[in-house]
Amino acid sequence: MKKINCAYVDPGGNPTVLVSDRIPRNKQPKLAKEIIKRIPSCEQVGFIEPANNSKALCRLQMMGGEFCGNAARALAVFLAYSKNAGLSFNFESSGSNNLLTASVKLNINGDAVFSKFKTSLPYSVEKITLRLDRRKVNCKIVIIKGISLIVIPGRYYANNVDFLSCFRKLYQDKKVTSEAAGFVFYKKLANSKYKIVPVIYVRVLDSMVTETSCASGSIALALCLKKADLIVVQPSSYSLKVAVKGKTVEVGGKVKEIKFDKFNWENL
Repeated sequence: MKKINCAYVDPGGNPTVLVSDRIPRNKQPKLAKEIIKRIPSCEQVGFIEPANNSKALCRLQMMGGEFCGNAARALAVFLAYSKNAGLSFNFESSGSNNLLTASVKLNINGDAVFSKFKTSLPYSVEKITLRLDRRKVNCKIVIIKGISLIVIPGRYYANNVDFLSCFRKLYQDKKVTSEAAGFVFYKKLANSKYKIVPVIYVRVLDSMVTETSCASGSIALALCLKKADLIVVQPSSYSLKVAVKGKTVEVGGKVKEIKFDKFNWENL
């Protein structure tokens, strides 16, 4: 009976399951769907693969081929616990042509308490008009390789909006073509402090989730607001610190939990 080795990492919201066994790319979406079904609190699945770049320890391949900042932070925690490689790592990621450098801080008991990543992240910011049900919204979209994030004032957020249909319409109209997309609703709390509600869609899975944290969405907010430094409060109540300098971004925050597990492959 074959078992799949994996880890559940909650980097302060956006709980991620990382599969450390080698899974063929064509089987990853199906396995990701099943894992999310079995673990309701899991919001996404990443697969750890060998790296192509000799300077990288490994590759993070997300379930839809997208880029995910919190998954990068989760991978750093996983590596700190499972690899004898120190507390700073270079690795590749889907949705990015550049290496990511991630680091982890431990407390006196050896528990991971803080995780961050830094990378060069080419992007563009454009204007976009969309409809959230019957409401016409003029806003901005941040296009990063692997994910497009539409940044929207928080007054437009409502639980009864059919976000899934909105995402499907955006792809149908070719306003969005990336592997993943998101609506990032924001509200200002102080001069350099905001809170967000991120709603993320993964195209290959045709799935949507209102995430408890979103590093990519926090980056997109900083880029739209042209803020070099920003504190972004997540729905989990944890905060992410975002720093932007040119095309280089750095995101860090507290870690909540990590645990290792196995799945029965024969039943998936």
